[in-house]
Amino acid sequence: MPVLSPERKKKVRENIELAAIECFVTKGFHGTTTRQIAQAAGVSTGAMYAHYPGKDDLFAAIIERYRILFGRADNPLLKHFATSRFPEDIEGLAMAIEAVIRKHRSFWLLWYVDVLEFGGKHFSESFLQDVGLDHPGLLARFAELEAQGSLRMDARLAFRTVYLHLFNHLIVEVLFRNSAPGVAKREEVLAIADISLRGILS
Repeated sequence: MPVLSPERKKKVRENIELAAIECFVTKGFHGTTTRQIAQAAGVSTGAMYAHYPGKDDLFAAIIERYRILFGRADNPLLKHFATSRFPEDIEGLAMAIEAVIRKHRSFWLLWYVDVLEFGGKHFSESFLQDVGLDHPGLLARFAELEAQGSLRMDARLAFRTVYLHLFNHLIVEVLFRNSAPGVAKREEVLAIADISLRGILS
């Protein structure tokens, strides 16, 4: 096999990973063969094994690929965290979450593949567990809130609870209801914000 330049090697790996993502989200992990991935990527099966010893290694590489993507400065969530005024900007947080879900739709579908076929073992200890909670912008805001005594619970816990509520709501809207872009069903998001701030009792 000819020696590939670093640039060419990177491109081949990218093609294989993108092909694998498409195959995994449409056929499942176990329903996809290495031959199918190689064909979709336009490489031989042998060439694919030269980059990834097996499908598990390829799956791990895809997770790492998304970890890098989510850590980039253009991630809407990281942009939001940098200037967070939580809990005053819950709708803005929802918009950032929705943008990330829409931009990386295949990733979230892979998450479900992992849950269904592996019990979530690939993602259970991934970078998504506490995404962004150590961001300097959020830490500064948490410190402000604690100094003000404006929350009746730990600021980090309050943020994580609201974040996960919004995330779970929006991922269902985007992936399964296929709603139009722009904070799916805004009135529901505003209701989540209202409940988070004031509770549900009259």
